[in-house]
Amino acid sequence: QNGWAFLVDLTQVSGTLPPEYGAWGTVGEFTVTNTRVSGTLPVEYANWAWAGSFHLARTHLSGTMPPEYGNWQDCGSFVTTETKISGTFPVS
Repeated sequence: QNGWAFLVDLTQVSGTLPPEYGAWGTVGEFTVTNTRVSGTLPVEYANWAWAGSFHLARTHLSGTMPPEYGNWQDCGSFVTTETKISGTFPVS
């Protein structure tokens, strides 16, 4: 399947993850690593039908994992390393 590739790595980017990205439909790769991004995971990302890989590492993200992410039809790789995200993995 095809989709957008969104990669932000090794930058001084800060702020929050925009909920508007939930309108993308599918995401081939969503990676935000080694940044100052903070806040919570937008529940709007549950609108993605498919996410090939979803990687969040070494950020200031926190909060709980939205259970709505279990609505994704497929997710090849899901990584949250060195974040303050808590909760249980969504069940599809």
